[in-house]
Amino acid sequence: MNRELEKIIAYLSSRGPGLKLQAIAMPVYIRDGLEILAPQVHEQLNQPDAADASRAPNLTFDQILTKAPDEHTRNLLQITVAEWDALGHTSKPKTSGLSCRAQIGSDVEPIFWADPSWGIQLLFGAFAQKGVPEEIIKDYRVSVFPVARI
Repeated sequence: MNRELEKIIAYLSSRGPGLKLQAIAMPVYIRDGLEILAPQVHEQLNQPDAADASRAPNLTFDQILTKAPDEHTRNLLQITVAEWDALGHTSKPKTSGLSCRAQIGSDVEPIFWADPSWGIQLLFGAFAQKGVPEEIIKDYRVSVFPVARI
């Protein structure tokens, strides 16, 4: 077992509930012409803490605003969040931008991502993955980007 393999096991084991990864070392000892296999199980090694320092922390809204390249971008981001919140939705600061979410049925789902460095990204692909019919996604896309050719 080397340190690199130990880190890989710890990382993969932390990726989701119910996932358990183990490594088995198979050293062979030879003595007087006799080979002895002595398996050693290494499991859940050095599990990263939930507050793992390698993960970037979520920023505050003010920290996200300070990342904006200029005053105009800061104003647009503030207006976007204010209007989104006024509609009864939520904006959740993340590691580099805002996840803008809305209540869809019984779940709160991300609808678009706002990042002061590059703008707004609508999450059309996420809708398709959740089983939203293609025609509804197309209608939504056209309503957001009326001049877009799809």
